[in-house]
Amino acid sequence: MRTMDREDLGSWEVDRSVGPDSADHVHVYRFDGAGTAAAAMGRLSLVAGFAPRSLPIGIGFHGKPFLKGSPWRFNLSHCRGIQLLAVACALEVGIDVERIRSVRRRAALLARCFTASERARLEEAPDRELLRHWAAKEALVKAIGRGIAYGLARIEIACSDDGRLSIARCEGPGGPASRWRLIELPRIDDAVAMLVLESPGRPVRCLRVSDPTARD
Repeated sequence: MRTMDREDLGSWEVDRSVGPDSADHVHVYRFDGAGTAAAAMGRLSLVAGFAPRSLPIGIGFHGKPFLKGSPWRFNLSHCRGIQLLAVACALEVGIDVERIRSVRRRAALLARCFTASERARLEEAPDRELLRHWAAKEALVKAIGRGIAYGLARIEIACSDDGRLSIARCEGPGGPASRWRLIELPRIDDAVAMLVLESPGRPVRCLRVSDPTARD
């Protein structure tokens, strides 16, 4: 069982980078506001060493974007004004952010996407807790490269007494669970965000881009 690293990340640092980041770290960039997709692509260009707007984006067999001919891996998630970009060198990553909201069709969602033990834990839990589990599963299937078509019920998330989540089980070609590291990202107002990366994990830096409209 791979335990979630939560307390080690601290808070979001203000990003002051002016060049490519170290390949020894996994970097998560946060962009707030409208129109941040282009800024995220500009930051990915900077990190991976490509000229702006010339990223050699390819699409994997199951739909996950990648950089052709590059060791850099990346993943994106956006939700109502928050854009997150995870970047790592030669290490698969997946990321998901979810705004806290009232979960519609809750019973059907639990039946379709969660295991029996997860349902027992989440049926009466607050929406925030359900969304934490959902984000963890989403981040994992995105790291695997299959998306929700992989089957979220093939993944089981455990929760310790102190609220830490872990990947207890991962069936299918993305497994075993020990292959992956699950990390809860620093707090974002009215949202939860999870990162999954291949083990052994590298240090993770969480950076907030202060001017998301800037083009690198």
